[in-house]
Amino acid sequence: QLEDPTLFDSAMYRGLQDYQESNGMNPDGVIGTLVAESLNKSPQDLIDIASINMERLRWMPALDWKKEMVLVNVANYQLDYLQNSDTTFSAKVIVGKEYNESPTFTAPMSYIVFSPYWNIPESITNEEIIPSLRKNSNYLAEKNMEVVNGSGEVVKATQVNLSKDQGYRVRQKPGGDNSLGLVKFMFPNEYNIYIHDTPARSLFEKETRALSHGCIRIQNPDQFAKILLNNSDWDDEKIQAAMNQQNEEVVELDRDIPVVILYMTFWADADGKANFRSDVYNRDAALLKALRSNKSGLDQA
Repeated sequence: QLEDPTLFDSAMYRGLQDYQESNGMNPDGVIGTLVAESLNKSPQDLIDIASINMERLRWMPALDWKKEMVLVNVANYQLDYLQNSDTTFSAKVIVGKEYNESPTFTAPMSYIVFSPYWNIPESITNEEIIPSLRKNSNYLAEKNMEVVNGSGEVVKATQVNLSKDQGYRVRQKPGGDNSLGLVKFMFPNEYNIYIHDTPARSLFEKETRALSHGCIRIQNPDQFAKILLNNSDWDDEKIQAAMNQQNEEVVELDRDIPVVILYMTFWADADGKANFRSDVYNRDAALLKALRSNKSGLDQA
C-alpha cells in the first residue's frame, strides 16, 4: 500500500507509463487529456462502451478470420495484417480528421501503385489550391503539381481557369514531396478511400492521429508492400527503386485481399484483456442512446 497515494513518485510514474501503454497511449508518464478521460470513466461507462462495440460487431459481415486480410481499427490508429488468425505485421496509421471522418466498410485490395500521382479531389482544388494560386502564381510549380485535361494530357496552367473551365484537374507529380508519399494501396470502394504513404512521417509520433482528409496513411509502407507482394522478385531493393521513380507504376496483386475498416473503441484480445480507446469521432453516445431506446433495426452510426 502506498504511504501517500497523492505523491507522484518514480513508482507512480512507472505505473502511469504501464497504464498508458496498455490503453494505446504514448507512455510518456504525463497525465494528459487522454489519461484523464480514461481514468474518469466509471465501471458503468466501461460496460456501456463494451455493449456499444458488441453491437458494432453484430453489424459486421461474416468474415473468415483464418484467411488473409488487412484490418484497420480507426479508433486505435493501427493497421494489422492477418494470416491464419495471426497478426504478422502491424503499423501505425493516420486517419481522417473529425470533420472528414474515415468511414467503416470492407473491400478487396487488388493492386499497388508505386511512385503515384496524386489526383487532387475537386473539393481540395477549390478550397485550397485555387485560393493559393490567387496569392502565388508559382504555387503549382513549387508544389510539384500540374494541370491535366480529361485525357490526362498536361496543359499549361495559364491556359485554363480552374474555377470555371470544366474537364481539367490538378495532380501532383511523383516524388518525395507528393502528399501520397511513395506508394499507395488500392481497394476500390464507393468512398474513394485508400491506404498510402506520407512525406509527413513525424505525425506518426502523435498520440491522436485523426489528421488526414479521409484516406489512411501508413507507417513503414515499404514493409507492407513486401508482405502483400509475397514474391521473391520483389525484394527490398526492387521495392525501393519502384517507390522512387519519375513515373508511377501499377502492380496487380496475384489475389484479392479483404480490407476491413473498423471503428472499435473496445475489444478483448486473445488473452481476454479488455482494450478501450478514445471515441475520437464521438460516435458512441448516439449508438448508446439508440441501444437504450430498445429500437430494432439499428443503422450503423
